[in-house]
Amino acid sequence: MRSNKLASLCLLASFGSVYPASSADNAKVELSIKPIACIVKQAGDVCTMTINVHWRAQRSINPCLYQESQKAFCWQDKSQATANVAINLKENMTFILKDDDNNIFAQQEVTVNASSSTQYRRRLRANWSLF
Repeated sequence: MRSNKLASLCLLASFGSVYPASSADNAKVELSIKPIACIVKQAGDVCTMTINVHWRAQRSINPCLYQESQKAFCWQDKSQATANVAINLKENMTFILKDDDNNIFAQQEVTVNASSSTQYRRRLRANWSLF
């Protein structure tokens, strides 16, 4: 019984080393974008704000921050960085931290919320109420 466990453990260990890890896997990047929500008056309005982007990696990397497919900010040979980036959003947007080889290190979504709903509000009390 003991030899079966040892044999299966060796077998699993040999399969784990067959596939090398990519350079993006080795980076282990933490991305923080604040604020993560923008409030507009009505749905469809453009939200203009400045976000604070902070990221940290275990080793030096050359990442760029993309707003969907558009490059917003880049860093060279850094293991951590902070930047303020001005953005314009009309709908929810995903920000991606990746390098020139398209290795995605991290991503985060910034949402756009409307303060006034497109639906009508429900009346809080009945028409016939005396109070």
